[in-house]
Amino acid sequence: NLVRTNTLGPEGLSGHLFYAGNGEYEDFNGFHVDGAIVLMEFNPWKNWKNAAALGARAVIFIEPESSTLWESRFKWSWAPVHMPRFWLSRQAALALKERLDGGQLSARLHAQMVFESHTTWNLWGTVPGQDPELADDIIAIQAYYDGISVVPADNPAAESTGSIAALLEFARYLREHPPGRTVVLIASGSNFQGQRGLFEWFDVHARSVDPFRERMPKRFVADSLDVERLIRESTSR
Repeated sequence: NLVRTNTLGPEGLSGHLFYAGNGEYEDFNGFHVDGAIVLMEFNPWKNWKNAAALGARAVIFIEPESSTLWESRFKWSWAPVHMPRFWLSRQAALALKERLDGGQLSARLHAQMVFESHTTWNLWGTVPGQDPELADDIIAIQAYYDGISVVPADNPAAESTGSIAALLEFARYLREHPPGRTVVLIASGSNFQGQRGLFEWFDVHARSVDPFRERMPKRFVADSLDVERLIRESTSR
């Protein structure tokens, strides 16, 4: 939701709560939507915006049995929409739905989500090339270790973990089978902050002379990266 988190004021948010199924417009028939809190299914694409368009104050999504990446992405907004949205565990949500029984109840929501500032790190190592004619050519292989989720409290970063595991396994392989060219393995942070970790690494290591305009390398080989420096800095960590 861009910079607008789901934080509510000290008094919370109150309204009448009802179940709106998949959030199609006909699912709102018979309910006064303006000022309401809407309980709805998670998977019907962008239909939460229907509730917003009709004046609902908040949406509570029911945890689905399964979902997809694209379904999750449709729950984000690139604009700071004043429409707090919440995720309720399937067991609790189904119990609430049963209690509603097609009608509505008075409800009050309380939530606080604040931004925190943390330092992230790039972890990298260099495998020196063994071929005298190729060792100055550098191949960089990167994987990120941070994760992101439309449900911040449920973010296992499993995809990122798989990538890092593959990177470590590749490092083991290179140790046992030394390459001809120099290989740099990078585990970067802040990937979901505009790939800041990776950009920072190249800012530091892929330019050689001042000023900035003249430091942009024409290709990612020895004229833009210093192999001896990479090896020296890798072994000093």
